[in-house]
Amino acid sequence: MNKTTKILVWVIVLLALLNLTTIGTILYLDYRKKAENGEIIVPSTNTTPINGRFFRKELGFDDIQMDKFRALNHPFQEAARMLIFDIDSMKREMFIELNKSNVDTLKVNDLAIKIGEHHAELKQQINAFYLGLKNICNEEQAIKLQNAFEPLFYEDGANNLMRNGNGSGYRHGQGFGRGNNQINNNNSN
Repeated sequence: MNKTTKILVWVIVLLALLNLTTIGTILYLDYRKKAENGEIIVPSTNTTPINGRFFRKELGFDDIQMDKFRALNHPFQEAARMLIFDIDSMKREMFIELNKSNVDTLKVNDLAIKIGEHHAELKQQINAFYLGLKNICNEEQAIKLQNAFEPLFYEDGANNLMRNGNGSGYRHGQGFGRGNNQINNNNSN
């Protein structure tokens, strides 16, 4: 191999490494952005999504707090997604059964119990997530966290029935299905 060929080989190797580094950086930054943006959407129409961006901008989380947030958020989001998927599947199955000419009431009642159990587990996941976040916060941040999460605990079902005065169980524009309390745009109730 002559000198020119060796130089060209090294230039190609360096360009390949540069390309791989660039692609790796892009993928890493995209991963971090997605990790920070795991969303909990609360029902109030005037609130912003509770996600990584919210914790950094609204609560003023520093880098260490954001790392702790990510460590809590990922397992919470995974557990919540699975529970919500199961709840939605059982609700569909229940509705299909309810619309049959010969309804299996034992099956419908069993599904209702299972949905309730999953819903309780989801609320436990939310409680644990909230307490973990609260432990990361200073006093000022904890107040902002409380205000952001309050709709998840007060603005649903029976509480709306008592608050809205129309006896319908939901505020104008909010039905009982999707859109009430959401986690990652999925129904959690």
